[in-house]
This record gives sequence, structure tokens and C-alpha cells, in this order.
Amino acid sequence: MKKYYISFITTLFLAGSICCDKYSAATKHYDKAVAFVEQKNWDAAIVESSEAIKLVPNYYEAYLQRGKAYDQKGDYSMANLDYSDALLLDPGKKHKLHNELCILRGNNLFNLGKEQYAGQKYNQAIQMFDMAIELGSNNAELYLLRGNAHHSLSDYDNAISDFSQVIKLEPLNIQAHIGRGNAYQWRSRVYKNYLFASEMGMLSFWLEDQPTRTKEFVMATPKDGIKTMAAQDWNRAISDLSLAIKLEPNSDDAYVTRGDAYVLHGNDNSATMDYNKALKLNPNNDKALSGVTLVYTGQAVKYTMDGNYSSAITVLNEAIKRNPNSDSAYFQRGLAYGSMGENNRAILDFNEAIRLNSNNHDYYHNRGISYAQQGNIARAITDYNEAIKRNQRDAKTYYHRGLAYGQIGDINRANADFSKARQLGMVFK
Repeated sequence: MKKYYISFITTLFLAGSICCDKYSAATKHYDKAVAFVEQKNWDAAIVESSEAIKLVPNYYEAYLQRGKAYDQKGDYSMANLDYSDALLLDPGKKHKLHNELCILRGNNLFNLGKEQYAGQKYNQAIQMFDMAIELGSNNAELYLLRGNAHHSLSDYDNAISDFSQVIKLEPLNIQAHIGRGNAYQWRSRVYKNYLFASEMGMLSFWLEDQPTRTKEFVMATPKDGIKTMAAQDWNRAISDLSLAIKLEPNSDDAYVTRGDAYVLHGNDNSATMDYNKALKLNPNNDKALSGVTLVYTGQAVKYTMDGNYSSAITVLNEAIKRNPNSDSAYFQRGLAYGSMGENNRAILDFNEAIRLNSNNHDYYHNRGISYAQQGNIARAITDYNEAIKRNQRDAKTYYHRGLAYGQIGDINRANADFSKARQLGMVFK
């Protein structure tokens, strides 16, 4: 019995010695890893930390050091795994390095979020930014990027909230004022589009394309309230963007965004002045060039609706001169020529619009109308088919294709198209 007792004690002693030897060896590797981190030798730090973890799998500090090294190398995913493992080893959050770990992981999640943001994976970026904030991260760049991500997803409420937080942290942050001003003017645009859709009897179609929160909000708010909020948001947009210009007079982005806001309010002269100022500061600013074109085409639409087709064409000639790649300018000029009965010129402009942008169903639809007016029914039907491929909800296209089928005696197809047009809300005899 005494022999077995001595053997048991010896086994315990040897086991303890082995454990002590492993921990001692792991500590040596860890100390080397710390030194390599200080020397910014990230690869060597990773190797030594990994050796320490092999020997002692629950070595909290080693995970921390390896995470630091991965972070500094720019391998944020591997760093995140190490920080997560360290957190699992300390569920009670009592480790003396817990606060340091939270700071490191918060920064790591921020970097992961920036990677997702750069790849236009905005939902994933927002998730990373949210977790970083939960861990205590509170820097302006984080809120700025999350605000931009929310804006890209048309979540203007949260975008405005994030940009406001940036301004709270850094009151003179120009990008935050531009971002918030832009979000205000886009939210104002949403409200105005809702009011327009309501007036035109197109509300059900408009609501189909809106986020759930927007649908719920506009349907629960009186129209007068929506109208007031649209005006308030536009004023806030101008205020933010004007302040950004005051802070940085050479910001072409600020001028472009304020120009967009002026367009929304129908102030074409102020919009044109801002776009021209932006182009003077940066001749390669595509948004400013598109903005100027938008003003011209908007004016042309008004002329066309008034029957003043020659003035519309004059304005559109200038638009095309300034921006030869504007498909919308060619399209609008084609409409003006078509309204004047000059279908050959209209078709040439529609051809150019389609060459520049082959995804717009209106371009095919209206070229089809011009072909039909020339008596080229086969080409017209081909264009109507192309238009319907791109948009199955445009009642007018089905109606015009029905007319074309009727002209060639295909009554069954004509009636089917007329029925579809009625289903989509078009009223005709």
C-alpha cells in the first residue's frame, strides 16, 4: 500500500512539474512575442504567441499579443478571432487586461467595418460599427462612415443621427455637415415624392419601393405634417451645406450637394450657380456636370409641357454641348423632336440615349412610338418588347403595343395588352 501511495505522489509531482515546465516555456514564448510587438516585428510576434498558445491553450495574454500583431499587419479577421477567444476565456470580464482588450477589439471591429464599407457591403459595415460602439469606441470617423453607410441604404433618419454625433464630437467637421445636409435634402425628397404620388394616384406603386419604416411613417402621419417636415428638412439642408461652404470655400462637394438641394426646391438659378462654382473648383466633378445637365433637362421638360418645343431644343443643345454623355438630355431632345413631328431626328436622339444607357425602358418605349408614327409597326413592337423586358409595370407601353398589334390585325394580342394596361391602372375606352 505504501508503495502505491508513493507512486501516486510521484505521478502528481511529475504532472505538476510538466505543467510548470509548459507554463514556463509558454511564458518565455510570450515574453518574446511582447518584445517583437514592441519592435514591430509582427510575423515573429505571431509565431511566438502561437507557440505560447500551443503549450497553454488558455493563455489570455498570448491571444491578446497575437491579436495585436495581426491587427498591425492589417489582417483584421484573424485579429478579431484572437480577441474573441480572449473574451471567451474571461466570461466574467474580470481580467486585469479586459479594458485594454475592449479597446483593441473596438478598433479592430472599426477596421473590419471600414473594409466592408470599402466593398460597399453597407449592412455588414454597420454591424461592425455597432459592435465597436458597444465596446466603447467613440470617434468621429466611425460615426461618419456609419452615417454614410446608412445614407447609402436610404436610411436617412439614422444617417442624420450619426452625422449629428460627429458634429457633437467635432463641430467644425465639414464632411459631417455635408453628409447631414445631404441626408436632410434626401429625406425632404422622399416626403415630396410621397405627396406627389398621393396627388397623382400612384401611391401604391410608390410604396412598393420604400423601406418598411418609411411606409409606416408616412402612412401614420397627416399629409400636412409631411409637407411641413419636407420644408423643414430642406431648410436644414441649406443651413448645413452653407456652413460647410463657409468652413471650406474650396469644397466642390459642398457646392454640388447644395446645388442638388436647390434643384429640389425648384431654384434653378441658385443650383446652376453652385454647380458652376463646383466645376470651376474641380472641372472633373461628374456630379456637378450631371447637376447642370439636370437643370437644363428640367427646364426643357417645362418648355415641352408648355408646347414650346424650340426653346426646349435650344436648352437641350446647350446641355449636350456641356455634357455629351448625358443620355437624359438626348432623350428629352428626342421627345421635343417627336412632339414636333420630326420623327427621324427623334429616333436619332433616342438611339444615342439607348447607346449611353440601354437599361431605361422609357427610351425604347418612346423610340417605338416614333417608329409607329412613321408606319414602321414591326420596329415599334420590337421596341415595346424591349421596354417591357425592362419594366413590366408601365401601363402606357402595354397600351401602345396593343395599338400596334391592332394595326397589324393581331386582335387577340392587342386585347391582351389593353387588359394588362387596365390592370396597371390606365383608364381608356
